[in-house]
This record gives sequence, structure tokens and C-alpha cells, in this order.
Amino acid sequence: MPSDSDIVARMAAILDSDRMAGSVDAARVDATEAALGVRFPHSYRLFLLNFGAGPCRHYEIFGIDPNPDEVDGSSVHIDVLQMNRDFRGVVADPPLPASFLNISDDGGDFEFFLDTARPTSDRECPVVAIGPSGEANVIADSFVRFLELSDSKT
Repeated sequence: MPSDSDIVARMAAILDSDRMAGSVDAARVDATEAALGVRFPHSYRLFLLNFGAGPCRHYEIFGIDPNPDEVDGSSVHIDVLQMNRDFRGVVADPPLPASFLNISDDGGDFEFFLDTARPTSDRECPVVAIGPSGEANVIADSFVRFLELSDSKT
């Protein structure tokens, strides 16, 4: 299993640090997990702790903004907690499992989810894409691999 510093370095090579929300403390990450009722996979947790939220080439990665607007709590970044609360309020046919955590979309027809019900021995879980057909297709074996594949998309 790669070290935390190796995983963060792989992410840093892809992400534009000037456009990321910024590092988030572990207590906020823990509170977001608890509010969503899921355990984040290791590489997504490292993303939140080190980068918070922000763009990855072709996609916005939903996360946590360490410095939301003090007046109304708004952010220029998409909040993973609010996005999933909103998304779970939408009636999907068939309904999505509560273990699916919406982490991104392509701005069109596809939504990307961490399938937290399928953890692996290295504390990761697959990323699935759901499009107009409603079918969930595994597109990456981990969050960091999803970022790498997103970076290579033309």
C-alpha cells in the first residue's frame, strides 16, 4: 500500500493548488462522515485533509471548504455534505444506496460516487459513474485513481 505522502503527492501532481479550498482539520472531516453516515475511503480522506475541495481538470471534486463565508456559510466550492443531502432528497429510479457518496459530476449526464459499502483491504472503495440509464458502472478502484483517470481525459 502506498504511503500517505505518496498518495498526496499523486494528487498534488494533478490538482491546481491555487484553486483548491485548502486543508481541513480532521475533526471537520470526522463530523462530515458522521453526518453522512459513511466512512470515507483513505485517499478521499487525504484529499479532504490536504486540499478540501476544488477542480480536477474536467470535474469539480465535492469536499469541505475550510473557510466558508462567515455570513451565510456559502462557498465557491461544492460541499460534499450539502450536495449529498440535496441529492438524497431527489427521487432516483431505482433509488440509490445510502452507501453511495456523490463526489463529482461531469456537468452533464453523469454523476460520480464512492461506493462506501465496498471497502477494500487498503481502505479504499470503488468509484462508480451513473448516467442516464441509471446503471452504476465502476470506473476506478479508488478515489486517487479516479483523479488520475480524470486528469488523463481528453
